[in-house]
Amino acid sequence: MNQEAYFFSGNDSKKRFLTDPVRYSGPLTDPVTQKRFRPTPRSPHTNYQDRLYYFESPTTQRQFAAAPKDYARRREN
Repeated sequence: MNQEAYFFSGNDSKKRFLTDPVRYSGPLTDPVTQKRFRPTPRSPHTNYQDRLYYFESPTTQRQFAAAPKDYARRREN
């Protein structure tokens, strides 16, 4: 999800995580604004190239959808 990395002890734990990722995640980084935010089950999100992205607002989700390649690349800190 977003720029955060998650590691799993096995496929079962990964499947549990993917059924409700917000439950298990802490604050995330919006890929458009780079702001940290706490996602909720109603937070806008999308799947792009087999990666799940959460957004702090519908506006940033639309910006991402317009140019996903600009935002989907991993950013080095």
